Amino acid sequence: MEHRDSCCNIAILLIYPPSPRPVPTCAAPAAAALRPVTPPSERPAAASSVLLTSTPRSEARARRPISRTAPEAAVSPVPASVPAPSAAAATVEVAPPSSATRQSARIASKLRELGIDPAAGGDTLKEPNGDDEPLKKAANTASWGRVLLSPAVFLLALIPLYLLSACNKKHCSIGRLPDLPRALKSWLDPVAFLYVFGLLAVHLLLALLPVGRVVEGQISKQGLLRYRCGGFVSLTLTLSGALLAFYLGFPVLAVLLKLRLLLVSATLTSVLLALALHLRSRRAHLLDINQAGDTDSLLVNLVEGRELSPRLLGVDLKLLVVRSCCVATALLAVLMALAERASHGQSSPTLVTVAAMVVVLCLDRMWFEDNLLTTYSFMNEGLGLRQLLVLLTAPFYMTFNLRFIMVTGVSQPWYGLLGSGVLFMVGYLIQRSSDSQKNEFRKNPVNPALAHLETIPTTKGKKLLVSGWWGVVRHPNRLGGLIIVTAMCLPLGFQHGLAWLMPLFAVVTATLQTRKLDAHCQRKYGAAWDRYVDRVRHRLVPGVY
Repeated sequence: MEHRDSCCNIAILLIYPPSPRPVPTCAAPAAAALRPVTPPSERPAAASSVLLTSTPRSEARARRPISRTAPEAAVSPVPASVPAPSAAAATVEVAPPSSATRQSARIASKLRELGIDPAAGGDTLKEPNGDDEPLKKAANTASWGRVLLSPAVFLLALIPLYLLSACNKKHCSIGRLPDLPRALKSWLDPVAFLYVFGLLAVHLLLALLPVGRVVEGQISKQGLLRYRCGGFVSLTLTLSGALLAFYLGFPVLAVLLKLRLLLVSATLTSVLLALALHLRSRRAHLLDINQAGDTDSLLVNLVEGRELSPRLLGVDLKLLVVRSCCVATALLAVLMALAERASHGQSSPTLVTVAAMVVVLCLDRMWFEDNLLTTYSFMNEGLGLRQLLVLLTAPFYMTFNLRFIMVTGVSQPWYGLLGSGVLFMVGYLIQRSSDSQKNEFRKNPVNPALAHLETIPTTKGKKLLVSGWWGVVRHPNRLGGLIIVTAMCLPLGFQHGLAWLMPLFAVVTATLQTRKLDAHCQRKYGAAWDRYVDRVRHRLVPGVY
């Protein structure tokens, strides 16, 4: 316990170094009474306060300390009776011991890498000139290609809309255009909007409860942010409430009659949230701004999101939307299984198998919710229209197989379902073990449990894994995800091409994402990444790609 407290104090001292205070000399009371007192307004300001008071109020907001986890009370003030230490002595006191505080040194190194001086209370290393030039950050120029391709983000909503409309009780064919209704009430419904907003509001309230473990995210320009991971509790409470309401006779299955309306409502909700977050980002901290979403194009900024990790009432909105996505997906899967049982008197084994796969994935994602904090999208991408559309329309992608089974009545023998289940477990184990390996390595690279793994050092002070799952392919978690999607589509059979559109979309998405991640790592790690690519030559499939 003493060792942990000392590490915490040293980390706090690195970010909030105590400034030397003038020590009053021992004088007689009468002399002290006659000594002139300089008014506070005329006293010379400290170096860090000059930076703040010399800038406008809106720009001074960008200079506030970035650490949000170290309370100021943790640094005890220097008593007046203790002589003020010299500059050299203060430096020796603040410097971490060489044997114990690896974490403190790693925090300071990361902050310097991000352009932040840990000894200046969170100020950036570059000092402003008389015109405060560094604080007035110019927006990036968006290329015409990005501007023209930005509306393509709505394909994320049009694809599930096509799947829902192409597969109905009349026909379920990939080669036939779906029959779309023309009445406005078939597209817009206040009740559907209430379902979507109600889901987000309920899980926002659940996130405010002191339930779930509190974990620290990765060191970033925003400092060390804390997150309460209570997604598993929210998911179990939601599913339990839905099952209880079903057996008590409440019409919970009416949700399945509004799938198209719910999809349209989720799309419009994404647009409204993207607009609200864009307006909110005008007051965001300078270090919270997403570079990809800080351009001279309003459309690009809306799609990418200007703020990396917006928070409401202390709740990270990005984590909240991910949690709501998993809960909605599992809820739709359970309701479809219940609807099959209610209409036919029993549930189809094929449908139950696929529904169980969906629920297992959602439970896994919420049980290991802290693993999301170390992913590329969570750490480096803003919460804009693209991410909102991906997350809020994902429940309709993930449950399309269940709707396909309900509409077509397809059924597989037990040995076919067993083979699909085995393949699902193989993909799940690859995805889970590789994600956990990466998460533990990023949180603590010196973890003794990972000492057997081979690494490549980088100029950024980090290391790249070149053994374990990350020595087989460069993105083993994506490989596991592709195997999972394939296993979930095998029970649908091969009679309908529409059933295999989801694996096709998954392959295209994984290919684009892995290329983007490789380009990012190349820019960040340079020669070290080149050595890793020479060592691990394939991105997704060993020996193929």
